[in-house]
Amino acid sequence: MAFGKHSKIGFIGAGNVGTSLAVALDKKGYNVVSAASRTFESALNLSSGIQGCDPERNTQRTVDVSEVVFVTTPDDTIAHVLKSLQFKKGQLVIHCSGVSSLDLFDDVNLPEDVYRACFHPIQAFSSIERDVDYFKGITFGIEGGILPHDFMVNICKNLNANFVKLRSVDKPLYHLSGVLMGGLLSEYVALCVELWVSFGLSREDGVKALLPMMKQVSLNVEKHGIPGAVAGPFARGDLGTVTKHINAILEHRPALLPFYCHLSLQGLGFVQEKNQLDQTVIDNMQKMLEEELENNLSS
Repeated sequence: MAFGKHSKIGFIGAGNVGTSLAVALDKKGYNVVSAASRTFESALNLSSGIQGCDPERNTQRTVDVSEVVFVTTPDDTIAHVLKSLQFKKGQLVIHCSGVSSLDLFDDVNLPEDVYRACFHPIQAFSSIERDVDYFKGITFGIEGGILPHDFMVNICKNLNANFVKLRSVDKPLYHLSGVLMGGLLSEYVALCVELWVSFGLSREDGVKALLPMMKQVSLNVEKHGIPGAVAGPFARGDLGTVTKHINAILEHRPALLPFYCHLSLQGLGFVQEKNQLDQTVIDNMQKMLEEELENNLSS
């Protein structure tokens, strides 16, 4: 038995990831036949525009009509959802958690003859995407045996996406990298934008000014790699500039000081790897940052 575009595919969970993936698979010729979700409205939204995809109020019905079942619910509910369902021999169940591995299936009493896999796009989904090319260039982390592996690899090829084969022990660090780059990066951007409010301008002004820089950073990383793309006052050894930053933080946003110092200290290793500064300069920057952290803790 092999899984492919002909296989009847069902989705359980119709949020940003599930709906975006279902739409993309349909547009690439996959046979998406059913959708169920916590609310029927979400299932209806997923199935709209996908010919032959039926929204279901009864989640078990989606399982019953599918050969491949994608579980795209929030991570903490996957096991609960799986425990409430009955699967049959020869079905393939794929969960889309980034941090959980195949081990998640061990506690839900799936029949031994049910195939199981993990398929996770390492991307920040803030909305439902209906552009067939949205997944182009995205990397999927995959786990699974031979048949699931081949099925998932072919999906990646059809979506013009990349993939990496992961071990169960890899998943937490793999997912952490995505959270730091995606969710926490967006919060980091918000912190940077908020500084513009501190000197009398708006968040919108900050976004307009900083967005081109964000884009250029990604281009620099793509072109020059790490550590080549590392830039800024630490890469230049500008101790005077760092001092002015710290003074401004202390005056206007003192709560940011530990964040600034810890992030800068973590980055000094890449500055050193770039090998463009005298080690004495790097040591002086490290000492300054560590002293500011110590002063912050004692104050």
